[in-house]
Amino acid sequence: MIRSNQSRRVLFRAACLGSALWAGLIQLLAQSPLAVYTDNLVNGFQDWGWASRDYANPSPVHSGTASVAVTIAAPWQGLQIYHPDIDSSRW
Repeated sequence: MIRSNQSRRVLFRAACLGSALWAGLIQLLAQSPLAVYTDNLVNGFQDWGWASRDYANPSPVHSGTASVAVTIAAPWQGLQIYHPDIDSSRW
């Protein structure tokens, strides 16, 4: 019985260590985020929307000083944020 409890402890510790190493590896492989909007459109993203929109909306704001506000006043209106061909292999 003692040997069984020791074995369980060793397996538990090994599983914890393996999980920690796996989490660390995932973090190493993760890439930096691609910003789309930081108080304005950035990184080559373009406004192709066809509804009333405000990219300097003061409230509500998650971070920064502005947010995007869209007013859909009729059917088939929308917000579209476009980026020309982009190499997404970095993300």
